[in-house]
Amino acid sequence: MNNEDIIVWRESMVKLPDANFFDLIQLYLGKIKTPFNKQKLVEQLSAFLRKTSVQELIIKTIDTSDILILTAIAELDGVTESCLADLFETKFTYPELHEKLLNAEERLLIYRNIKEISAERIYAISEWDYKINPVLKEILNPLLNKKVFILAEKKYKSEPQEINLSDTGLAAIYSFCFHNKTVLKNNGTLKKKYSEKLQKIFPWTANKDKGEEIIFTACENLGLLYFTEGEIILQKEKWQAFAKLNSVEKKIYFSIASIFKFKRYAMQIISQTLLEFLDSLGNDYLYSKNDLEVFFLLLCIKSFKGAVSDENTTEFKIKDKIKTLIDILIFYGILCTEENLIYRNPTLFPPETEPDKPLLINPSFEITILPNSNLTKLLEVCEFMEPVLIQTAGKFEITKNACLKFFEAGFSYSDLYDILNKITNRNIPQNITVSLSEWYANFTSLSVYSGFVVSVSKEKEKFFDYNTSIKKLIKKKLACGVYLLNIQDIKEFEKAVSSSGLDFIFYGDVQNKQASIRGLQKLDFNFEKNEFKFTEKTKWNDEQAKRCKEYNKRIDKLNAQLKEKKLPKEEEQVLKTYINRKAIILEEQIENTPIKFEKYEAAGLDFTGKQRVAETAISGNKLLEIHLNTENGMKKILCRAYEIIKTSSGADLTVYTEPDKEKMSISVAGIVKIKVIRTALLS
Repeated sequence: MNNEDIIVWRESMVKLPDANFFDLIQLYLGKIKTPFNKQKLVEQLSAFLRKTSVQELIIKTIDTSDILILTAIAELDGVTESCLADLFETKFTYPELHEKLLNAEERLLIYRNIKEISAERIYAISEWDYKINPVLKEILNPLLNKKVFILAEKKYKSEPQEINLSDTGLAAIYSFCFHNKTVLKNNGTLKKKYSEKLQKIFPWTANKDKGEEIIFTACENLGLLYFTEGEIILQKEKWQAFAKLNSVEKKIYFSIASIFKFKRYAMQIISQTLLEFLDSLGNDYLYSKNDLEVFFLLLCIKSFKGAVSDENTTEFKIKDKIKTLIDILIFYGILCTEENLIYRNPTLFPPETEPDKPLLINPSFEITILPNSNLTKLLEVCEFMEPVLIQTAGKFEITKNACLKFFEAGFSYSDLYDILNKITNRNIPQNITVSLSEWYANFTSLSVYSGFVVSVSKEKEKFFDYNTSIKKLIKKKLACGVYLLNIQDIKEFEKAVSSSGLDFIFYGDVQNKQASIRGLQKLDFNFEKNEFKFTEKTKWNDEQAKRCKEYNKRIDKLNAQLKEKKLPKEEEQVLKTYINRKAIILEEQIENTPIKFEKYEAAGLDFTGKQRVAETAISGNKLLEIHLNTENGMKKILCRAYEIIKTSSGADLTVYTEPDKEKMSISVAGIVKIKVIRTALLS
C-alpha cells in the first residue's frame, strides 16, 4: 500500500462538500459524535475499510460492470469521466456510466482526485480524475486485469492465411513506384490504368474500395515516397532503413501509416501499442470486433497518457479511426475473419531466424521470389525488374524498359550481372545475359546526362583524379576536364572543394530541397506479458455470475432484516435502494444510515418550480434531465446547468450537454419537464 496514495485519498475525502462528506461517513461509521475532526473521521473510515470482514464483503459485491470500469481506472491511473464515456460508449449510455461511477464512489471503490479549483465548483466536470481507492487496491487487484477487455468468444483452430504485407509484396511496391512515376491525376487520385495494373499485381487490393490507394497513403506517411507535380519520388535511403526492420515491425508500421499521419514520436507510440495489442490475442481464439476496438482504445489512451501530443495525436482523435484500423488489419491479412468474428493470423509472428531464399530465374525472363525473402536484398534487384503477380510467391519480369531505368541510375551491365548472379545463387540463362548485354550496348550508344557537371582547367585536373574528397563525388568523366557529379546538393561539392583549398563559380539554379525523411525506431518486443487465468468470455462470465449470485443472497437477507424494522415506507425505500446498490453491506449500517427523501423535478406550467430545480442543480453542480418539445417530437437532453439569465419574457437556462459539452440556451417556460438525476449519495 502506497502511503502517498493514501494521503491523496484522504485529502480528496476531506475536500468533499460537507453534505456529501457527512452522508458517506454516517453511512459507514454511524452517527457522528461532536466535536469532530474531518481528518480523524477519514482515518476511522480507513480503519473500517481495512477490516478483513468488510473487505471480504466488498469483494463479493463486485460485478462484471464494476470490473470493467475499475480495470479501466486502474490501468489508466487517473482518468476523466468523458474519457471513460468514450471507452464505454458501446457498452453503457452516458447516464448509465455516470450512475455506475457514482455508485462506485459511494461504495468507496474509487474516488475523485480533485484538481486545484474553487470549493464551489469541486464537482465541475473535467476538473478531477477517477482513481482506485488505495485502501482497497490490494484486494481489488486480483480481479482487475486489462485482458477482461479482450476475452475470446470461443476457441477456434486458426487457419493460416497469406499476409499481404510480405517483404516480397513490399519489394513489388518499391519496384512499381520506381518504374511508374506519373500515376496520379490532377485531383490526386490514381489514374485508371495504374489502378487496374496494381489490382492485377495485388489481387487482394480489389477487396476494399480504393485498396490500391491505401498502399500509396502508407508509403507517403512513412516517408518512403512523396509526390511532386503528380510524380512519385522514391526515398531510397528511407526504404533501405525500413528494410532493416524485422518482418513484424514492417507490417505494424505499414498498417498504422495506412490511416495515420503522425510525427515520429507518435508513430512510435501507436506502433508499439499495436504490437502489444496483437501480442495480447491468443492463438486459436475468436474475438468480437467491438472488443478489439475497445481494447485497442484502452491501450492507446494509456500509451499517450502523459506524452506530448498535438491535436492529431490525442487518444480521442485515434478513437475515430480505430474501426478503420481493424478493417486495415483484416485487409492486409494480419487479422482474419470467421463467423463474423476475428482471429489473429497464426503466421504473423514467424521464427526468429528466417533463412535466405534465392530468387528463381528462368529463360523466359521471369523471376520467382519465394515467401519470406529478405527486403534488404530484394531492393537490389527491384530496379531492373517489374512486378507481375504477388501472391504466396512473387512473380517479376526482367524487361527492357526496367533495365533502362536501372542503367539510367548509373549502373552498368556488369553491375546488373553481378547482382543477379549473387542473389539467384545459380547460373543465369545464357539468353538473358546476351539480351542484357545487348540492351546495355544500345542504351549507352547515346547518353543524355542530367545533374551537376563541373569543368576543370588542366592544371586542376589532378585534384579530381587523386584527391579522395572530390574524386568520390564524381559519377563519370565525360571528357578531359569535364566530370559528371554524383550529388544532390551543390553544398556537398562546395564542402569537398573547400577542404582541398580550391575556389569555384556555380552557374545554375540550386535544386529544391529534398523532402525530409522520418526515421523509424525498432519496436520493443520485451514488454511486460500480462498473465490472466481466463481467456474465454463465457468462463469469465460464469465466475462473475457465481459471485454475484452469492451476494444477491446477502441482499435478500439485508432486505428481510430491513422489513422487520417496520420503518415508514419512504425511509424503508431509501434504505432498500442503498442495500440494492451495495452501499449498505452490514446489518449495523441499516440502523445509522442518513435518510434523505427529496424530490427534484417540475413540469408543465410550474415556472417557479422549474426555475427552483434549475437553481438546485446549479448550486450543487448536479446532472439534469430536460424534456423539450421539438419539430421532431419530444427530445430529452442530459446536461449540467450553468446559469439562469432573466429576460423580458421570463428566464433562459444556460446548460452544457453531456457528454458532448455543447452549450445551449433554453427557455425555462418552454421546458416540458426538468429533473435532477439523483441516484447516489454523491450525486
